[in-house]
Amino acid sequence: MTMLLTELLPVQHIVVPLEATGFRDAVLLLVQQLARVGAIRDVPAVERALASARGRDVVAIGDQVALPHFRTDAVDHLVLGLGVSPDPLDTAETTLATPPRIVALVLAPPEAATRYLQTVAALARLFIAEHAVDQRCR
Repeated sequence: MTMLLTELLPVQHIVVPLEATGFRDAVLLLVQQLARVGAIRDVPAVERALASARGRDVVAIGDQVALPHFRTDAVDHLVLGLGVSPDPLDTAETTLATPPRIVALVLAPPEAATRYLQTVAALARLFIAEHAVDQRCR
């Protein structure tokens, strides 16, 4: 079954401007927004996953985008959140080499492994395209 980006990313899952100074704070703001709109049922579980995150749980795409992704029982289905910060985010205590301005958070239940991997790959392809990250984000 093919899913459109608009189905996966409703406007309520987008935070612009993403008012955070650091990458971890930006991800937490996205989690809070997703919880507010009912996309996450167990916020403490997501926060625990974030606290124990490893470098492989975040993919850097170019020099503007970070894609943190986790499988967790805290969601019932695949959830995507997107935030755009007005300034580059501090990446202290991360493995990111460059400070991103765009954060795309992917959360999926463990049984959605295939859709999870397909979504992460599709987002990576989308954001690596030169036209996807417009000059206004640079």
